[in-house]
Amino acid sequence: ALERAWFNAPQTATCGSSCRDERIIPSLAYGLRLPRAVWPALSDSSKDVRLLPAKAMAAHDTAALRSAALELERQTLEGVRALDSDVPGYGLVAVDAFVMLGDSTHALNLARFWVDSAMTKLILFSSLGDNWPGAPVLWPRAMLQRADLAAALGFREEARVWYAKLLDLWAEADAELQPLVARIRVALLKLGPAK
Repeated sequence: ALERAWFNAPQTATCGSSCRDERIIPSLAYGLRLPRAVWPALSDSSKDVRLLPAKAMAAHDTAALRSAALELERQTLEGVRALDSDVPGYGLVAVDAFVMLGDSTHALNLARFWVDSAMTKLILFSSLGDNWPGAPVLWPRAMLQRADLAAALGFREEARVWYAKLLDLWAEADAELQPLVARIRVALLKLGPAK
C-alpha cells in the first residue's frame, strides 16, 4: 500500500521516475520474497542494481532474475576482495534472488561469505551515515538469512549458532520485533538439542 501511494504521488521536478523507484529500494530490493499480488511498474531509468531482481520478478523473467543475482553477487565479491565493503547490501539482495530461483545452496554460500567477510569489513569501516539502508541495519538480516538457509539445508549447528546470536542481539527487542524473536525461538526448538 505504501509503494502504491508513493508511485501515485505527483512527481516533482527534482524527483523523476528513477528517483521514485530508488526511494522505495528498501521494500523492493530487501522485500523481494514478500508475498505480492502485483509489482510496481519500475522505470528503466534507475541505475541501482538492487532493483534488477524486482524488475525481473515483475516481468516473470527467471533468466533476468538469475542474471541480476549473479551481477549482484559479482559486485559483492569483487568489492570485498578489493578491500572494500558491501555497504548497499548487494549480496543480501542476491541471496534472496537465489532463493527465489530455488538455488538455496548458492544462496547459503553467498550468505556465509557476506556474514564472514563483507559484514566483518563493514563493522570495521562503515557507519549508518546517509546511505540508508546502510550496513548496520542489514547485519541482523544477513544473520537471519544465514540461519534460515543453514536450517533448511540441514546445517543444524550452524543454524543454531546464528539463531542464538540473533536472540542475544534482540534479548530486549521492541514489541514490533517480538514476533520475529518468537519465530527464531521456535526455529531453535525445531533444531533439537545441541550436540
